[in-house]
Amino acid sequence: MFVNEGLARIKTGSQSLPKGPGKAGMGFYNSSQKLNRDLAVMAVSGLRPRHYLDAFGGTGIRGIRVFLETGVETFISEKSRLSCNLIRENISTNECSIPLYNGDFSTLIREVEFDFIDVDPYGSVVPYLDDALTYLRKPGYLGITATDLSALTGSVPRTNLRRYGCSLTVDYYLHEAGIRNLLGYIARRAAAFDLFVKPILSFWKSHFYRVIVRVGKGARDADSMIRQVGMIDKGNFSRTTMGVEGPIWKGNIEDRELIDGFKIPDFLAEHELQEMINLLMHEDEMLLFFDTRDVFHGYPAISPLHAVMKSIEEKLGKTVYRTHFSDSGLKVKASLQDVIAAVS
Repeated sequence: MFVNEGLARIKTGSQSLPKGPGKAGMGFYNSSQKLNRDLAVMAVSGLRPRHYLDAFGGTGIRGIRVFLETGVETFISEKSRLSCNLIRENISTNECSIPLYNGDFSTLIREVEFDFIDVDPYGSVVPYLDDALTYLRKPGYLGITATDLSALTGSVPRTNLRRYGCSLTVDYYLHEAGIRNLLGYIARRAAAFDLFVKPILSFWKSHFYRVIVRVGKGARDADSMIRQVGMIDKGNFSRTTMGVEGPIWKGNIEDRELIDGFKIPDFLAEHELQEMINLLMHEDEMLLFFDTRDVFHGYPAISPLHAVMKSIEEKLGKTVYRTHFSDSGLKVKASLQDVIAAVS
């Protein structure tokens, strides 16, 4: 099967699926990750690394798109020999000059220095993170896609605690908490090597989390960074969920200046992409968010979201923003008590 995405046209393998996390297989292509790749290409275009590595090639779609749409020097690695045959064919079809390495990316990054490594495995990033952090050129960028959301959100508490050293309650805030769980783990692993990270792009879509972090050297900066990892009291955000949980990342999760500079090319002009960019611009207005289902808990009816936003803005004199983490979530620099009073 052939598919067109961005400026690329690729041949896919038999394991390709229209949605869901999928499973490892020859030339796997996941169309539901298109938004992931769209934003990744736009981030690479804005950051302009010297050498970009698509560490889990699959069909080669991500690396091929980065090469075609940004002009950045691109490499692809892939362990499967059969997938490499397909990637080689796709590279040729798209007339790209992309070196292809048939082997584990952790071997390649010991031989070639990359200042952007994109890690998109099946499931957890845990087995690959230390190598990526250690061998990435500093300063540099690390892109991570995680699909083990059942662990990261706390839906499977024992796995979350064992794998990420974190304890979370599944509630209205599960996906922002899950993203912050992932970022907190990345920060703790970076600090162990006297490295520091700064999140510049973080989002959730369907079955995956996507983060891009800037990585730098320095024990002092690592000490400063690690202070942004800690426990949270959900009672500060919720009427129905109480208790201290974590540890998670409590700092900013986006680089607003980078996102503001995203320009959607004509061949990518899609409503979903622009809507996501607009929402990401304001995710750092507050840690977590206020969910109207929670704020109105115990009331007979919930007012339309636009009416709730208008009421808060008029009574508190503060701008209210939507969040991509919840269809009923709002971000505003105010206390829970003030928000409840404004909509009561």
